[in-house]
Amino acid sequence: MTTSELPTVVYLGNFELPDRNAAALRVRGNARIFRDLGYRVVLVGVSRDTAGEDLSSSSCESGDQGIEAWAMAYPSGTGEWMRRITSIRPLIEVVERADISRLALVICYNYPAVAQLRIAHAARRLGAKAVADVTEWYGRVPGRSPACLVKNIDTLLRMYLVNPAMEGLITTSSFMSDYYQPTGLPIVEIPTLQRGDPGPPRASTGSAAKKLFFAGSGFDPALVTQGREGLKDRLDWVLELLFAAAKLGAVFEMDLFGVTRENYLAIVPEHADLIAGLGDALRFRGRVPHADLLDTLRRADFSIFMRQTTRVTLAGFPTKFSESVAYGTPAITNPMPSLTNYLIEGETGFTVDPSDPGAAARHLTEILSMPAGEVAAMKQACARSSQFDYATFVEPVADWLAELGLDAARRRASANCRPMKTV
Repeated sequence: MTTSELPTVVYLGNFELPDRNAAALRVRGNARIFRDLGYRVVLVGVSRDTAGEDLSSSSCESGDQGIEAWAMAYPSGTGEWMRRITSIRPLIEVVERADISRLALVICYNYPAVAQLRIAHAARRLGAKAVADVTEWYGRVPGRSPACLVKNIDTLLRMYLVNPAMEGLITTSSFMSDYYQPTGLPIVEIPTLQRGDPGPPRASTGSAAKKLFFAGSGFDPALVTQGREGLKDRLDWVLELLFAAAKLGAVFEMDLFGVTRENYLAIVPEHADLIAGLGDALRFRGRVPHADLLDTLRRADFSIFMRQTTRVTLAGFPTKFSESVAYGTPAITNPMPSLTNYLIEGETGFTVDPSDPGAAARHLTEILSMPAGEVAAMKQACARSSQFDYATFVEPVADWLAELGLDAARRRASANCRPMKTV
């Protein structure tokens, strides 16, 4: 059987392959599952490097053998954005240009509501099933501009009306699974999967200072309100606890990625003295290539991150945790419902509750005072873990596909696939 004759899964979304954003990492992990279940998998993301033609495969790589990658040019200007968030063009063009004759399943990843609904109708006309991969419940975008209004309406439509109108859902947290459970739709819950490389066991440097790793996003002063709303990664909590732990004798060095000192202080100006007090223990690295970031993560004793409990954080799964474990580094974080079934205390990480600052600082000090051998044992436990290996989820996804009745969809796809007008 040739590639074009295989039943095909098309995955659509604003992911930048192969690893330019967290969305790309999630989609690639899920794509490996469908590939191993015998499907041809075609990813259609976006690219800032694509020019001239809307859909291209020349500048895009999936990063995985047996998975095809295409990209739409990243929209430039309001007009292009408005067309993109209502158009079925990405699906129709890839079906035609990738020579897809047996479309079985279309997955919309956190997709614009109107476009997702129209793509679902188009998929059904092509004999395929249409589902949504729901990993985010975006908060309200502050502001009164037309763009803010459109984004806020889009979120409401997608979460309350369009997702329940799909034929199935992929979620990433128990919160989201529970929310959509009353719809009766087939749901499969998949955390953000990783194909990590923890590398060989790291020899002790003999240094008393524990090496910490932090990677965050969203540190744009224009998008964070005075009450810190919109700040998903609570670096302020992390730094306050580290400052208190340092006073109790903890010794550490932390590399911070995704944020500069200037951007952070623009959001949390009252921390100027705190950062000065921590001195050389903090290294603000800003944005770096993903490979460099992962190399630092691999060599760290612990990663550390904290998040406030909001609907936004409850809806998703912290990629930071699965990535840390996959690269052989235990994580220090605050209690999160989405991690209840994944973080093994004292083995793949620790939870520190910042709601009791004194107790949290003492607990953090104990963690940062662990003997090197105990830290090495935790790193080895992370390296051995298969929690976030895509192979762990092959059978659950196979069961979910059976609920969708996809065998029948495969037979219909070859007979019903016909040209459609692109909008």
